[in-house]
Amino acid sequence: MSNFRLKILLFLILLFNFNILSVASAGVVSLKPNITELLFELGLGDRLVGVTTFCDYPEEAKGIEKVGDYSHVDIEKVLKIHPEIVINSKENSIEREIIFLEKRGIKVKFLNFDRLNQFFDSIGDLSKEFDREEEGKKILSRIKSELEELRAIDLPSEKVILVVGVQPLVVVGGNNFLNDLLAYLNISNAAGGSRVRYPNWGVEQLILSQPTVIIDLSMGTEKKGEAMRLKWYRQFQSIPAVKNNRIYFMDIDHFRASSRLVRGAKKIVELLKP
Repeated sequence: MSNFRLKILLFLILLFNFNILSVASAGVVSLKPNITELLFELGLGDRLVGVTTFCDYPEEAKGIEKVGDYSHVDIEKVLKIHPEIVINSKENSIEREIIFLEKRGIKVKFLNFDRLNQFFDSIGDLSKEFDREEEGKKILSRIKSELEELRAIDLPSEKVILVVGVQPLVVVGGNNFLNDLLAYLNISNAAGGSRVRYPNWGVEQLILSQPTVIIDLSMGTEKKGEAMRLKWYRQFQSIPAVKNNRIYFMDIDHFRASSRLVRGAKKIVELLKP
């Protein structure tokens, strides 16, 4: 084989390998369930090549390679996939692993969902990253419009507690996404005055707060634990919510920072409507 033909052959091999690498690195890794949902909403589900074990919605997300959970990233898997970009949220970020990926040339983008207005902004940031700004504007407009409709409903005055954990009891305090949602809907959060975003409460604090409605988000879709939880709450008959049988269980996944937030907001409003 002549040197010229050999050079041509080597060039074609290099070009072929480059194209393979380009395709392989065109994917997206999402490290948060709500980000995965938003990417699907933007029509980018086919770009996802890695998600977390908690990324279970929409159904298609369950079949995507799992590269981590809420507090851990499988670095080896991500490096093997070598995505174009990894998208994470600023809260509860896995700093050491992220730095490791960035040092190896993988782009990492952070979005902020700590507060309701930051959620709105992050939809715009995410859509801009992938040149889907029009789609992002439509999603944001729909969410805001539906929340405004809920906000316009005249609800009776209630003191609501959102429970997000037990043993110890953890409630939604102030300065966070869920507290902002309640305020947006003109609903009073009985723990909203707390400077701690998700404070641990003792029974005494729960009794002193005197909520008229308790919404327990701590069990997700689990049903078999509701009876035991109700039995625990019913010990405290001096709490108006307990005395009047206004203890409700909801799936916290319906309050993710995605379009499903509207579903959760509707459920709360339906509970409180006269």
